Amino acid sequence: LDDPKLGTGRDRDLLALGLTLLELIDPALTEQPHPLGPARERASMTPLGGVIRVLLCQDPGGRASAEWLTRSVIAMKPALAKIASKPGPARVRATYLTLRKEQLLNATSIDADLAPWVAPLVALAQKHRQLNAPHKPHEDDAGAHLEPLSTPQRSAWLARLAGPTALDWPAGLFENLTETTLAKRLTALAAQKAPMLWSLTDLQQALASKALAPTKTVTETTVLLGLRRTPADPLAIDWVETHLTSATAAMRLAAADALRLEGETARAIRLVDGLEEGRVLHATLLRRSGDPEACIALLDETTPTTPQEMNAAACLARAHYDRGDIESGTSLALKAF
Repeated sequence: LDDPKLGTGRDRDLLALGLTLLELIDPALTEQPHPLGPARERASMTPLGGVIRVLLCQDPGGRASAEWLTRSVIAMKPALAKIASKPGPARVRATYLTLRKEQLLNATSIDADLAPWVAPLVALAQKHRQLNAPHKPHEDDAGAHLEPLSTPQRSAWLARLAGPTALDWPAGLFENLTETTLAKRLTALAAQKAPMLWSLTDLQQALASKALAPTKTVTETTVLLGLRRTPADPLAIDWVETHLTSATAAMRLAAADALRLEGETARAIRLVDGLEEGRVLHATLLRRSGDPEACIALLDETTPTTPQEMNAAACLARAHYDRGDIESGTSLALKAF
């Protein structure tokens, strides 16, 4: 895992996580001197193969986050949601503190309506400043009054908790709620369900936003419309990924293409894996992830007559070029174009 081609430290951590999970399922991999190759081959034969392959992607930029892995595994095994919710309340506090770090450190007075953990932390920061410079007043002491979060700041806090999909949720969720009440209700919700798994309905119920319209029933049309937006609706992509067995071929193809455009190669591969209609897209994604051999194995070298076959031939040509086989690549390119 020290090979720089495997990516940065974070990228290698994700790769190591996928490899560790696979070794727990298939202990024989621990005996391999170079386990990455065999791991990628055996991943498809395990129950979590589709998810683990996303972490083993050869292209470092195509690997999904550990948070995505958690959401995907819980979607497959809902009983794990209770375990994932244990650190939830701490995450609510931590994201708030991260969002307001500088303000908290420099505050000399605070509003009465703030999250319950703010007052003791501001008092601690004041004591720290006094200990460091007991005879020198802080430059910003005159105007460092900490106000409650604004609506945009509340939206940013929620997005850090529930993910970018929360940015599309209505700001009316927060109306008529003090920051103290909001913090307490989010903490209570996080104790029941991990923030990364929150839905708009969960939040509506937790915040008792009765004035909001009920959420719409998910249909193929609403999902496809969300996927064909530019950029694609994160909620629509998330729905397809968490309902992989019930999503139609059209949904999976559209979601995979949207992920391709976002550079999420491995997640896109998972959506088209085993989908006959998505074979060319699957091969293209495999090539882009740095695996031309798998791309070539997936496609047939036939004389192209239809646009899809021409795309397949073009993909094969690029895969051969990637391998350094200029002669085969040129022959296929001439057929495709």
